[in-house]
Amino acid sequence: MNASEFLSDDFKAADLVAGPRVLTIKSVVTRTFEAKREGDRTSVKLYLSFEEDRRGVSLNGERTRAVIALAGDPETDNWAGTKIELFYDPNARGYSGARGGIGVRAPGAKK
Repeated sequence: MNASEFLSDDFKAADLVAGPRVLTIKSVVTRTFEAKREGDRTSVKLYLSFEEDRRGVSLNGERTRAVIALAGDPETDNWAGTKIELFYDPNARGYSGARGGIGVRAPGAKK
C-alpha cells in the first residue's frame, strides 16, 4: 500500500509555516465543497493546481483578487504560467474562525 495516497491534495496553512512556496499555476478548475456544518450551503470555488507540486489550493475572495492582480487578467483561462507565492498569513481567518491561513502574493514580496 502506498501511504502517499492518504495525503491531502490541498496545501494547508501548516505546510507554509516553515516558509513560503513560489509556484507556477498549471490549471484552474472549479471545485464543489460540501457544507461542513448543518445549515451551511455547498460552495463552488476556484482551485489552482501547480507545476511544481501535486497539491493545489482553493481560492477565497482575497486570494482570488491577489491572483487576478498577479496574472493581470480576471480570465482564468489566461492564468496558466503565472508565478505566485503561497505564504502563511497569521492574520487570515479560516472557515472555523481560527487564526492563520494561506495568503497569495507576488514572488519575493513581503507583506
